[in-house]
Amino acid sequence: ATAPSMYGKCQRKFSKKNDVCVIDDQEQWFLRITQCAKAKSNAGQAVIIICPNFKSEFPQFQVLDETTEYKQNVITRATMSGMVTIIARSFARGSDFSCTDDVTIARGGPHIIQVFLSNSHAEGTQAAGRTARQGEPGSLELVLYQDDLLNLGFEAEKLVEREADLYEYLVEQRDKNYSNSVAGLIEGEKNTRSDHACTLKLHKELTSYSPDKDSKIQQLLLDLNMKYVGSSSSASSYHIFFCLDDSGSMS
Repeated sequence: ATAPSMYGKCQRKFSKKNDVCVIDDQEQWFLRITQCAKAKSNAGQAVIIICPNFKSEFPQFQVLDETTEYKQNVITRATMSGMVTIIARSFARGSDFSCTDDVTIARGGPHIIQVFLSNSHAEGTQAAGRTARQGEPGSLELVLYQDDLLNLGFEAEKLVEREADLYEYLVEQRDKNYSNSVAGLIEGEKNTRSDHACTLKLHKELTSYSPDKDSKIQQLLLDLNMKYVGSSSSASSYHIFFCLDDSGSMS
């Protein structure tokens, strides 16, 4: 069950057809981002660009990443009219860019420019949620670089073929990739269960060590390692080195 928002209908402006584009030239991609940001900031909106590595010059400009010293001050200023803020991808989740600037609100609220495709629906929802918070106005657009999408498994021909419903195609493939990734993690967890059980046994023997357990410890080490030794080298001599930190620094 879900409860309706106490702030009413979301005021975020986003057109799946007009606010999504893929650009195949990197210089043109940077130029498009800069032009979009300048147009919005000149119109009185605040602009937040979600991008790990983007540098440009604006009249009012700031960066929010892991190295920023006074993060909350940057977040507070990010919604000021005319301000352009570039934030690292990690700050697109959980950061409260609530707008109290009357000019920004009157001009349409903070505008988000997302320059990468989110890995999942959840991440996309979080990124979009940095604007139009608590009933406030706001807007969003996606300006994507084609090579980034190709690295995620997209096909250039498909991006052209699906131009009419580009956003739907991006989301469709993104969700498929995410589902495959989750399935791989689940399968990997299943495949490591026996190793995990063996490791727990080894840990138990080591933490209650006595000389009479040497042979059992050696056998557990062999059990953990032999499956990774190829059949061609199984008869070769080899040594297992087991090193423990006895300094106490990790306790």
